Amino acid sequence: MSGTSARLIAAAFVGTGLLAGCASAEADEETAACAAPVLSVSPASATAGEEVLVMGENFLDGCPGASASDREVLRLAEPAVPYLDVAIQMVDSAGSVTLTTVDAGTDGTFEVTVPVPQDQQPGVVELITDVPGTRPAELVIGLS
Repeated sequence: MSGTSARLIAAAFVGTGLLAGCASAEADEETAACAAPVLSVSPASATAGEEVLVMGENFLDGCPGASASDREVLRLAEPAVPYLDVAIQMVDSAGSVTLTTVDAGTDGTFEVTVPVPQDQQPGVVELITDVPGTRPAELVIGLS
């Protein structure tokens, strides 16, 4: 193999590694930008009638659950838009109740204070939304 051929092969390997590194960084960036919506609650426990703060992140329409090819299109398309009228629901073994609705900000986040229903029984409940793919938050309801 000539010196020129060896240099071309070496350059190809280096170039491939650099491209792979760029693709990896882009994939990480896209994954972060297209993370699933998630809820959190503070405090993590309350009693009936008390208020809790419900926080949401990544509530951007058109982004969660997108396939790799969809993400490529999203990156070239208009920015994802925040979800509006997101229903915050409390679910337990007896069923669910909508606590409130909220609009996400342009960054896909929201914070809203909601009361735990007066008739809520003690136990672990989940806070969910009507946005597909949302990771719920757990809230422990104690005795009043």
